[in-house]
Amino acid sequence: MSWLDGLSHRIRTLLAPNRHARELAEEVQFHLEMDAMHDGDTNQGRRRFGNRAYHREEVRESTWLRFVDRVTQDFSSAWRSLRRTPGIVAVVATTLALGIGINAMAFSLLDTLYLSPPGGVSHPENLRRYWVEHTRTHDGVPFHSRNLGYPIYRIVAELADRPENVTVYMASERQLGRGLDGPTVQMVWAQENYFDVLGIRLTMGRTFTAAENQLGSGAPVAIVSEAFRQRHLADRPAPLGTTIDLEQEQYTIIGVMAPDFTGLDLQPAEVWIPIGNLPVQRGSDPWWLTRYAGYFQVVERISTPGTPAAAVEARATDALRRYNRETRGATADTLSRIQLGPIQAAQTPGKLDTSVLISTRLTGVAALILLIALANVVNLLLGRAVARRRELSTRLALGLSRPRLVWILTLEAVMIASIGGAAATLAGWAGGTMLRTLLLPEIHWARSAFDWRVGVVTLGLTLGAGLVAGLIPALQASRPGPTSAMERLSTGDRHRSRLQNGLVIAQVALATVLLTGAALTLRSLHNVTSLDLGYDVEALVFGSVSFIKGQAPPNPVVDTRLESAVTRLTNRPGILGVARSSMAPMSGIGILSLFTGADSMGSFPVSPVHLRVSPSFFDVTGLAIQQGRGFIDDAGAETTGEVVVNAAMARMIWPNANPLGQCIQFVSRDRPCYPVVGVVESGRMTYVIEGEDKPQYYLSIRDPLAEGPARTIVVRTYPDKIAAAEAELRTALSAELPGGVPEVSSMTEDLGPQYRPWRLGAALLSGVGLLAVIVVLLGIYSTVSYGVARRTREFGIRMALGAQRQAVTRQVVTSGLRVVMVGLIIGTAITLAAGRLIRAILYGVEPDDPTTLVVVSAGLLIVAGLAALKPARTASRIEPAITLRTD
Repeated sequence: MSWLDGLSHRIRTLLAPNRHARELAEEVQFHLEMDAMHDGDTNQGRRRFGNRAYHREEVRESTWLRFVDRVTQDFSSAWRSLRRTPGIVAVVATTLALGIGINAMAFSLLDTLYLSPPGGVSHPENLRRYWVEHTRTHDGVPFHSRNLGYPIYRIVAELADRPENVTVYMASERQLGRGLDGPTVQMVWAQENYFDVLGIRLTMGRTFTAAENQLGSGAPVAIVSEAFRQRHLADRPAPLGTTIDLEQEQYTIIGVMAPDFTGLDLQPAEVWIPIGNLPVQRGSDPWWLTRYAGYFQVVERISTPGTPAAAVEARATDALRRYNRETRGATADTLSRIQLGPIQAAQTPGKLDTSVLISTRLTGVAALILLIALANVVNLLLGRAVARRRELSTRLALGLSRPRLVWILTLEAVMIASIGGAAATLAGWAGGTMLRTLLLPEIHWARSAFDWRVGVVTLGLTLGAGLVAGLIPALQASRPGPTSAMERLSTGDRHRSRLQNGLVIAQVALATVLLTGAALTLRSLHNVTSLDLGYDVEALVFGSVSFIKGQAPPNPVVDTRLESAVTRLTNRPGILGVARSSMAPMSGIGILSLFTGADSMGSFPVSPVHLRVSPSFFDVTGLAIQQGRGFIDDAGAETTGEVVVNAAMARMIWPNANPLGQCIQFVSRDRPCYPVVGVVESGRMTYVIEGEDKPQYYLSIRDPLAEGPARTIVVRTYPDKIAAAEAELRTALSAELPGGVPEVSSMTEDLGPQYRPWRLGAALLSGVGLLAVIVVLLGIYSTVSYGVARRTREFGIRMALGAQRQAVTRQVVTSGLRVVMVGLIIGTAITLAAGRLIRAILYGVEPDDPTTLVVVSAGLLIVAGLAALKPARTASRIEPAITLRTD
């Protein structure tokens, strides 16, 4: 029989063992009958054939069934062994479940942000996204943006080898229906070649034509996603040709997108409309054709894979800078440059957004947690092996081979890890969704947080953790010694003790890194939330009214009604002051050309911005007047023709002169002079964290330069009366302007998204740091307990020779703390070396802050002392007589 026939036979017997058993029984019976016929006596034939069981086993050895028998026996033996120690099994499985589950959640987030390309796109590896690096920023730090102006798209397309392979789109949102209470729909304004460049397929209908995308007068057609069709058009079995309303505009559906494509951005798109439908003023060219408006995103499909990006970036950068100089003159950003990147929206070539940055750092934190968990599990399994010393020694003495013993012990660990992996799968499925919601709550994810890729990673981590956690104790337990098998485990005590100490050192070192990171992020959160923004953030509530397009009352009516709302709110219980402004502080900016003597707005290093306010605005918001005065409210006749500047603007324009009385002209030099009547403290312009105070000035809401009424009402209240003040403001706006929809919020709520990354980073790192401390505590406790158990005879002899209980306790605790000190030193060194990785998510504190390092080290030493105290007391209570008699 050839080797191929033998292999085929083994596979058949493995797949159909019952059939093989029947055939073997029939073969044995055949030989029995033949021998009986030959000898003429059935009993003689059976004696001649021999032991039937022996022959069956001999035949079975030539197949793979014997291996299956051994594996089945080993599984059964391992399961019986695990059932005898349910407590340790539960602790080990829980520890691994935490470590693997956190890694599954972190990988799910990392996979969504960086690894998985957008679904439904043909050959995404050949697509590249254009980015612009800006140098003139609010904090002086360059940043990258994938939002470009439409003129830049034209420049890029002209420079491309195949312009038809370059497309542009703009993400936006609209409300579905003609009212203001409809659901928000995520939209994409797309070029007609958008679908061809991306290689997208539709389940029904067609894409846009060039005629439908004529700039400034595009056809009102739309393509909807499959999710949009199921959610909003379920009652229309044939959606093609039907219409949908998006904020007073009606669009005809011409196609339905394939369900696997939801856009190129993290936020899933639901409706695609020709970019030519972007609103323009009647009789004029689209505003975005000639002005730089950074709302568009540019994507190119590489016609020749492997084309170097450097040459393309250099040509596009030269064209961009030339365009900037031609259109912006003295204010042009001549250092900006074009860069290319992958199609994944989160893969910026520059500084990451804080939320995305925390998401990436979370992967490293999860890996540290898994390492700590593995070290603790190995420690626990080493202790379990010590408890089974007699059993394992007996097996070795009876002839069990060392590889077989290693296999059995490793199998037990893998089975425990499988229990933890099952729990980790549930944690990854539920926790992945929760983590994405916490880190990026503004995104409505289209894809599940737990898919086959995350499942494969979870399975790999489970098997890897089980093998690592099982092999190390198994190799230690089966270490051969120079004497009999009964003595082998005892001779490995020194090796096991060193290994356990090494594992504790690793746990303490990694915990030091995590706890230091948690402490630094907590201090950063405190520093950020303690910043003086200039405004009394916790006491302010803002309100405005939105109207359906074309149904807003005339501006004079709105202005009068808002004044009536202010009067209605004044002196209401819990309301300390009311003011009006053109917009809520830190929610936007207004720009006017201005001139101050020889300087114009274009010559200033930073362009000043303005806010139109009522006279009570400064008192209500908490902005302190440092020089001069604010606007005067004399019997309702508010002053005009005057300007109040903030301290930053005064320093920038008049560094060596008194700003009061200085002249500013707006719009043009032939306009009247606006004298500076006051200087107020500099409040934040847009961001909680700004590199320096930004120049800002204030005009009266009655000033002739004003365009429309100041539509925002600012209310000052007590911090614990915010909800009541919001209700009062909403009631007043509804009563005065019943045709609109009140929009009311507190300043704390408005600034929440800016604080959220800091709060979230501190919460996540603090949580995993606490988990690390618990795991380290268990590791120290198990190691010290094992050491006490191993040295029971020694302690008994010492006590018999007169050693004091306090001395024994002190010795055990000191021995444990020495190991912890080594871990602290190593962990501190790692923290100092890796500080640059978390520097970007810190504020007001350095990664090598000595106070933080000392506090973390002291805290871990205290925890280690507490963990070692109970085993130390156990050692001090050993009765010498009983110990020696037992020995």
